[in-house]
Amino acid sequence: MIRRLAPLRHVVGPLLFCVIAIRIDRAALVDALLQARGWPVLAAASAVLLAIPLRASRWTGILRGMGHPVGAGLALRLYASGTFAGTATPGRVGEMVKAAPLVARGMPARRAVASVVLDRVFDVGAGAMVALLYGVAITKGPTVLAVVAGSLVLCLIAVAGFLAGAERSLVARSRLGRLSGASGAVQESLAAIASSESFVKALLFTAAASGCAWLANHLLVR
Repeated sequence: MIRRLAPLRHVVGPLLFCVIAIRIDRAALVDALLQARGWPVLAAASAVLLAIPLRASRWTGILRGMGHPVGAGLALRLYASGTFAGTATPGRVGEMVKAAPLVARGMPARRAVASVVLDRVFDVGAGAMVALLYGVAITKGPTVLAVVAGSLVLCLIAVAGFLAGAERSLVARSRLGRLSGASGAVQESLAAIASSESFVKALLFTAAASGCAWLANHLLVR
């Protein structure tokens, strides 16, 4: 039965594209494109595409930390399909589809879902911090902005220090396989980024990918 239904996976992409097309104000889009300059639009598209392999690399590191490494090519393919599905669904919940192939490859479902959620947490956290800094910048001025920015940096350093200190315990419990439920998923996620190297790499990939996305937005406004 599953083999008979397998070819249907090829229609998922076109169906999602139709959903996206229906939700877009097509008349406004065509009008905007007719008035737009070509090079900023093409540059924005390139910046968005560059963000996908950067985020896929971050997710690859998370999966490796969970003890289920995947190849760069597979990670990129799954991440691209997940990003496409997320575009067509509220709250980008469609990104969860990239967990299913991991389960099919033998990864426990809880870990697969946790890897996607943790990956998304980095992007949400980056957006929240930038929104906070922007709000402070336009309401409080550069002095308060510098204080808040410094505080955020210190918080990240504190989190890295805490994870590094708890790394041995988190990894040991994760490998024993005794964790269960939501608490277990959280602990396994933390174990995946507990080492200072893993945490810093995840932050760097997040900063680079977020920078690409925000650059794309800036270019489209231009």
